[in-house]
Amino acid sequence: MLQITSKQLEAIEVLASTKVTFLLYGGAIRGAKTIWLAIVMAELAKTYPNSRWVIMRADRPKITSNLVPSVNYIYSKPEYSKHIVARNKAELTYTFDNGSVVQLFPESFTQDKDMTRFHGLETNGFGLDELSEFQEQTLDKCFERAGSWLNAEPNNFGRKPRPLVLGTCNPTKNWVKTRIYDRFVDGTLPETWKYIQAKVTDNPFVPSSYLESLKTNMTAINYQRFVDGDWEYVESNGHEWIYNFNYTSHVRHVPYLPGVPTYLTFDFNVWPYMTLLCFQIEEARIGAQQGYRVRFYDEFCLPHPHNTAEAVCKEWIKKYPATHGTVPVSYCGDASGENRIPGFGEGKAFNAVRQALEKYLHSKSDRVYKRQFFNEFLRKFLNDIFGGSLPIEIWIDETRCPKFIKDLQETIESPTGGFVKEKATDPKTKVQYERNGHCVDAAKYGLLSVFSELYETKYHRNNSI
Repeated sequence: MLQITSKQLEAIEVLASTKVTFLLYGGAIRGAKTIWLAIVMAELAKTYPNSRWVIMRADRPKITSNLVPSVNYIYSKPEYSKHIVARNKAELTYTFDNGSVVQLFPESFTQDKDMTRFHGLETNGFGLDELSEFQEQTLDKCFERAGSWLNAEPNNFGRKPRPLVLGTCNPTKNWVKTRIYDRFVDGTLPETWKYIQAKVTDNPFVPSSYLESLKTNMTAINYQRFVDGDWEYVESNGHEWIYNFNYTSHVRHVPYLPGVPTYLTFDFNVWPYMTLLCFQIEEARIGAQQGYRVRFYDEFCLPHPHNTAEAVCKEWIKKYPATHGTVPVSYCGDASGENRIPGFGEGKAFNAVRQALEKYLHSKSDRVYKRQFFNEFLRKFLNDIFGGSLPIEIWIDETRCPKFIKDLQETIESPTGGFVKEKATDPKTKVQYERNGHCVDAAKYGLLSVFSELYETKYHRNNSI
């Protein structure tokens, strides 16, 4: 009996219940993408008598080595094999007992840049396996040819098949990201286009030993890209300010611990967003020593018009204390937040923090580090933490802290030991701002505040390192 994952079922139900004409499925390895494509095409072939459906790969060798084994596996299952009356290995076709045909078809762009192979190809729809391997113009050609086969018969409800193009993929930086994924993130995809992400963790049939092998043996960037399905992966250039950050070591699922004291650390730049990082600390064995685990469980990076200290605090309250119960809070962050704000009398950025968090504060809540620190020494201190040289372990939540993770990857060192902060301009307001570094700043202030004694004893310039 064929078993399908809940994510595969979700994608099938989207196709069945909407007017979708294009659906991109996947975004990571071992999400059962090719299997899903084979299942959908077989179901469409069974549903619409005398219909024609095409599954594509970039070339025939990839069809032979990658596509055929998966399709044959699915079509050998009883629910499909009993309906398939002919298999033509030369033409790569599967003919169903109701006259429908599923054909495997190579793009073969290297040999056919004018795409003459598509001329006369009449079909009801396409499935493009590993879409990022195709030319963008191939997708347009599929839209042109989908629905050109006019002899398909209606289903049991009297409806003929609508033109349909499906795709599967892994994260990439090419046209698939800019044309589909980025527009999905921005909410600007056409109404009839959908994207559904499926990762290896959505596939219950993958053994845990395989998952452990991926984490152990893949490079950090490839794990981030192919296992966690992160389209925004950043290749290391060797000059990151936190050079010992490692995606596979530091990024994971980090649940919030109800009732455990929490630390909130702020960066008060308001463009492109106001930054709040949230972490908890627990005692733990770090290697052979007793130490501490710092658990960054969430971030609140709110853009205009919610880019205020009060707003990020209220969002944290709504998500955590209001749901999980009251918890003691300590706050830290940029010490300049204790300076008077020009034009606001005695107003200070931290005043808004204290007012919003008043009911959660205690006598030792103020953890703002007000002494002078030096980036060159602080940088070594933080990298020793991330590198495992100190009995302090860093965990960062993989889904709730995306900006923090990207900031760690993208913020590089300056010649003076600080950050290189890239300048950007808001297209609407023309406000110029620093694009990166805000989350790293917030984390820097937080870790310095909590472990200030260790920093001052071993790393400050007035002491030997």
